[in-house]
Amino acid sequence: MEFLPSYDEFLILINMTAKLEDNINFFILIFTKIEMTYINKLIYIRIKNNKI
Repeated sequence: MEFLPSYDEFLILINMTAKLEDNINFFILIFTKIEMTYINKLIYIRIKNNKI
């Protein structure tokens, strides 16, 4: 017999999936911000060193 979730279980499952997706998007956003800051610092250091 195959597993069929009840309507309530189905809603909970969808809700959890949506939350998980939001969390993943949130972490991607944070890591992208950190990465961009790091790249900007590298570029800044490179420009600064070339001027000296």
